[in-house]
This record gives sequence, structure tokens and C-alpha cells, in this order.
Amino acid sequence: MHLFISHASENDAFVNQLAADLESAGVQTWVDHHDIPPGANWDRSVASALKNCTAMIVVLTPCSVDSENVTDEWNYFLEENKPIYPVLAEGCEVPFRLRRRQRVDFTRDHAAAMSELLEALGIETSRAQQAARPRVVDLLPPPFEWIDIPAGRVELEGGRGAFDVPAFMIAKYPITNAQYGMFMKAGGYREQRWWTAAGWQVREEGGWTEPRFWTNSNFNGAEQPVVGVSWYEAVAFCQWLSEVSGEPVMLPTEQQWQRAAQDDDGRTYPWGNDWDGARCNNSVSPFKSDRTTPVRQYERRGDSPFGVVDMAGNVWEWCLTVYASDSTSLEGTASRVLRGGSWYDFSTDNFRVSYRPRGSPGDWTFNYGFRCARSK
Repeated sequence: MHLFISHASENDAFVNQLAADLESAGVQTWVDHHDIPPGANWDRSVASALKNCTAMIVVLTPCSVDSENVTDEWNYFLEENKPIYPVLAEGCEVPFRLRRRQRVDFTRDHAAAMSELLEALGIETSRAQQAARPRVVDLLPPPFEWIDIPAGRVELEGGRGAFDVPAFMIAKYPITNAQYGMFMKAGGYREQRWWTAAGWQVREEGGWTEPRFWTNSNFNGAEQPVVGVSWYEAVAFCQWLSEVSGEPVMLPTEQQWQRAAQDDDGRTYPWGNDWDGARCNNSVSPFKSDRTTPVRQYERRGDSPFGVVDMAGNVWEWCLTVYASDSTSLEGTASRVLRGGSWYDFSTDNFRVSYRPRGSPGDWTFNYGFRCARSK
């Protein structure tokens, strides 16, 4: 089965998530803004897809009902006697010719509606559960790469003690704006299921729809690290990425973060024991940065012993760990650990791999970002 998803562009976020869910269940989809390459003739591409796709999902919203293009698309399928599956994404008046077809209501429970849609498509639940989902490295725009970190031991400063760290994987680079944009397109600020209870409450009260500084030209380059994100948003991104990929993605614990930055020799900075401001983005005199830099800019200059990039400077990185207790529970409002220093910092102390400040999970600023980790 090859599904054409007919929709209005105003509903791209819903369609991105719908397509990801269908693809993860083994259903091939065609979506105009995903599958028409740059420079291609739009009308010819749509006409070809309408001819070649074997079934259609019509996403019903007030915008799509008013769209002549959407109406032309589902009318073509009716004339060709191809199967159509109406999906109600927002309350609207359903076109007369589609009323006689059973529709799936996504306005309430997304998961239940997805199961109903898969059943209508003839996709067995067991098959949907077993179908291979796209890997994180295939889902996210480059640069993204997992780095294997072997088991080891770290000593946290401040009398926190020594910890054994099992083997794990960590993202080679901080999460970029382009990568975070995928979460936003998937409805990241509309779907409560990816957020903690406290995080969703803060998002609602603050009216968050995107990271702060998202439109600031100093910080919004595609390969610059996303900034202006709280711990809550970083966790929501990880939980979305886990869902669509099937990989156990989360923020690194502070023990994992330090292990990836330091290895076994107890070094002071990712590259060694001596400060060198040319190896990272910082504002330690004589350097004076005024923005984040692309995450690959300091690659091979300031890497950790394992080849992890930007673990000193550029952005402070949220860790999973509660600052005062070493808990890794997702619930609550306790302060969380930050690591790594940033472009804005002017003290070399902030860039030490063992330095462990904290932030309230709802805090955000122009030098807070994050990277992902996963168990092996």
C-alpha cells in the first residue's frame, strides 16, 4: 500500500506526525512537502503521485475543506474508484461526497484513533508493533551521530562521590535548530503526551510555541545548537524522538555526560588539562563571542577523548539528573544539572568537565541547549 495524504498546508504539523506513525507501522506514505524535491514541478509531482498511490487519506479540517487543491485530489480518487480514508483532525463540516465514508476521529485520543486507522487499512496490530521504525540517524537532519562510550567510572565534585557508569551512547553534537524543528513540525508544542506534567503546565501558562530566540538571527542557523529551551522542552524532544524511532532516547545523566567528556584520566577539559580558548566557543579574554557557532565548527579541535564535540563552550547542556539528589525521575520541579559552559562565559572554571551548576527545569536563556543519549 502506498498512501497519498491529502491535506492543507496549515495542517503540516498534524500530517508530519500522522505520516511518521504510519511509516513506523510499515505503511508507505506520500506527502507533498516531504516528497517533492527542490526545483521539481509541483503540479506534475502531485499528478504523478495521485496516479501511482493506491489509497488516500484525506485530512479533514476547516482549511482543507476550503482548499480547491484538496477537493480536486479526493475527487480524482473518487473518479478512479480508489479507496479513501477520511481522517478528522479538526472539527469541520465534512464534504457531502465524503460523508458516506467512515471517518477516523483524531480530535480526541490520538493513539486510539491511530489504532482504528491501522485496522481500517488492514494493518495487523502485531505487524504494526513489529515493523521497523526509522533510526534516529535517519530521522534527524545532519549532523547527527551516536558515539559509543564504554563502561567506566567518574568522580563527581562537591563530595558527590564516585559512580560506575555502564556503557551507553551519546550524540556527537548538541541538538541543532534543524533537528529541533522536526519536533516542532511533528506537533511538539501541541502534543501533551511527550511532556512531563509539570512541563506541560509551564508550557500552557507561558504560551510556549517555540524556543525563545527561535527567530533571532544570532542563534537560529540550521547547524547552530538550539537555545532558549528549558529542561522540560529538552525532555519532550527526547520522548518524541524515542516514540518515532523506537530507540530509548533521553538526556544524559550527569555521570554519563562527564564520562563522555573525560574518559578515565580525570582531565580538566575535554582536550586535556590546560585551558585553550581556541578549542571552543567562549568569551574568556582575549576571546569575546557574541553568539553560538555551528556545532561542527570546533570539531577535531576541542573533542573529548571519545570524539564527542562541543562538550566545552557553545551552550550549557541540560542533564537528566536532579542536582541535589542524583534522581533521574522525569517528574517534579527540582533543579537539574547543567554541564559544559557556553559562548557567553568568561571564566575558565565554567568549562571544566566536572563543573556542575544547576537550573530550574523551566529556565531558558540564550546559552542553554542539550544533546541526547541512549542506552545500548
